[in-house]
Amino acid sequence: MKRVVAAIVIMAIMLGSGTGILLWLHHGIYDLLDDIALAEQQVLEGDYETAFTTLDQAREDWREDEIYFSRLLRHRELDTVTVSLEALPSYLQYRDYASFFASTSQAKRMILHIWESELPSWNNLL
Repeated sequence: MKRVVAAIVIMAIMLGSGTGILLWLHHGIYDLLDDIALAEQQVLEGDYETAFTTLDQAREDWREDEIYFSRLLRHRELDTVTVSLEALPSYLQYRDYASFFASTSQAKRMILHIWESELPSWNNLL
């Protein structure tokens, strides 16, 4: 009987920690996506100074989260997001809007890929 209780407790801890990690990942990913979308909207409206501030905040949030994400996730995807985010202010500074929007699109797609690859779905489990 003690083994059954121990097994149930261990499974509950595993499920709880897995759920907690997914919720934390969801929060970090969707906050970053919201910041990138806001910066894109600010650029479209011509509010470049506010877009710089929004991008700086997004990059700072990403640096903080990346430290922990790198313990759980593949580095290739994380590095792609980091490179894309670091290039965005330069594109704005030199008024290269095509590259800015291409880089935001690439970063958003990779961020969504990270989220989708960590979901406990049949495709990811098999």
